[in-house]
Amino acid sequence: MSEIGQVEVDEIYVGINKRGTHFVLPCQAKSPGDKFGIVQVMQDIVLCQERYPNAICKPIALQFMSGNGVAILELAVTEEDDLLRLNIVEEKRYELVPRTEISETELRTLMEGEL
Repeated sequence: MSEIGQVEVDEIYVGINKRGTHFVLPCQAKSPGDKFGIVQVMQDIVLCQERYPNAICKPIALQFMSGNGVAILELAVTEEDDLLRLNIVEEKRYELVPRTEISETELRTLMEGEL
């Protein structure tokens, strides 16, 4: 990258919403107990601004929890009193389950978007 050198991003997703707005989602994934760093999120944002200047950048993180839980976090960097802070904009929690534990009826409902 032109200004900050090498950047580590676990994944980058590019998508479009129902209104046609383009988004780029740099993703970090962390094991239970690992912390997210503001520097990495800031680097992700700069990378997305350079490579995808016409898309809205929404940094996300996957926080794997003990057991089969996972939290998906939307992150933002804000400035307060001349200090940069890493904030969670939104958090969703999910329980990961094996395919064998989901009935055919539940799968059909999921595919139809009714859940």
